[in-house]
Amino acid sequence: MLDTIAAQKAATALSKAIKQDAAQAKQVAEKAEQQSAKKKDGFDGDCPDCQCEKCRSRRYQDGSNDSRVSFQMPTVMDPVKARTKVMSHEMEHVRSEQHKAKQENKVVVSQSVRIMNDRCEECGRNYVKGGFTRTVTRPKLEEFRRVVTGTLEDKPKKTIGKA
Repeated sequence: MLDTIAAQKAATALSKAIKQDAAQAKQVAEKAEQQSAKKKDGFDGDCPDCQCEKCRSRRYQDGSNDSRVSFQMPTVMDPVKARTKVMSHEMEHVRSEQHKAKQENKVVVSQSVRIMNDRCEECGRNYVKGGFTRTVTRPKLEEFRRVVTGTLEDKPKKTIGKA
């Protein structure tokens, strides 16, 4: 008989604990839902870098005439992820310029990517302002020789002796 009373008390205590855990889980879920309802702008969580309204509304748009890359339309992005996304965008320009040089039968001499930073006037935090890609190409060596020597015809000239 004592075993059954102890078992009933244990079952009652377990039932109360489960109900309390469920109530706490429900409160946590409601709180998370309220926080996500406040921020429908695609930013991660409640990070301190995302608090400034100016930083939250900053837009990024590609200024080049290359339609094959991202950010053709003004895009708002999380300040925490901006550096990675801008670098990825600039690498799209790098690949695009390499492809263009290959199609034009040119050689890429150098390429560089620069990510520009600035400081927010409102909150004082550093942010990524944008990026810049620079590509230098030249004609392939045989094309370059033809341009320099003035022999623009396709047939090579006969040479006498060794050069």
